[in-house]
Amino acid sequence: MDSILKAKNGAYKCTECKQLKDQFNLTFKVPEIELRDGKIVGNPDEGHFCRPGFTNYPGTLMAQKI
Repeated sequence: MDSILKAKNGAYKCTECKQLKDQFNLTFKVPEIELRDGKIVGNPDEGHFCRPGFTNYPGTLMAQKI
C-alpha cells in the first residue's frame, strides 16, 4: 500500500488568510509555509491572520460586515 500522498517541496500560501485578504482588502502579506523533504520549515503560525487568536485577525472588520 504505497498510496500515501506526500506534499511536494515548495512554498504554500494559506488559503484562509488569502480569502480574508481578498474579502476585506487587507494590506497584510499572505503567509507561506515552506516544505522540504515533506517537513515544515520554520514556524507555521508566523504571519497568519486567519484565526481569532492571531494578532492581525480582522475581527472588527468582520463584525462591521454583519
